[in-house]
Amino acid sequence: MNSVNYIGCCGAYCKTCQALIDKSCRGCKLGYDTGKRDIEKAKCAIKVCSMTKNYQICGDCLNYLSCEIIQGFYNKMDISIKNTSKQ
Repeated sequence: MNSVNYIGCCGAYCKTCQALIDKSCRGCKLGYDTGKRDIEKAKCAIKVCSMTKNYQICGDCLNYLSCEIIQGFYNKMDISIKNTSKQ
């Protein structure tokens, strides 16, 4: 399996996640490319948004810095997103 599939849509590396290790989570992307899982049934707003726009991670989106979905996720985790691009 391509290791990029283990990078979650939010940008986290799934193989370090305890939920994936103990099999209570199947990972963000695993199974969608083969049709074993259906994106229509996904509950994660980050995953749905990222995958329906055909991005590997939501950070690929031009609206990343202003996105309410990812900002809400990071705010829950008390993480801030800073614009580090040179203007």
